[in-house]
Amino acid sequence: MKLIAVQGCTIVCKTSSVTVASYQIATPPDSTVSAEGKPIYKGTLSVVASGIVMGAFTCPSATFTIAPTVQNVASGGQAVVVQGDSGSCTCTGTNPKGDTTTITFTSEISVAGQTSCSVE
Repeated sequence: MKLIAVQGCTIVCKTSSVTVASYQIATPPDSTVSAEGKPIYKGTLSVVASGIVMGAFTCPSATFTIAPTVQNVASGGQAVVVQGDSGSCTCTGTNPKGDTTTITFTSEISVAGQTSCSVE
């Protein structure tokens, strides 16, 4: 069973060599369906990661997507997003000397934001 993600869910970076200061989900939740009084997320989410650091290299922000993996439960014709859904992001990092490198990392919904509504 996987918990459905709601507004206020937690996203974490799963790549050990990269840290991300914060995440913001740009896609609005479905205000017509809620779990524990919080609107759920459905469809592909657009997420902004900010404060990305890999060693001496930093990237101010980058946008990536998290697509739902559960296809048999939908809201308004779109699959719901669940705890454990993830996405990959790539951005260009710069160090203090001006050198650049590609930073690639995976982020995951680690806490759904509610505990009573789950799907298989």
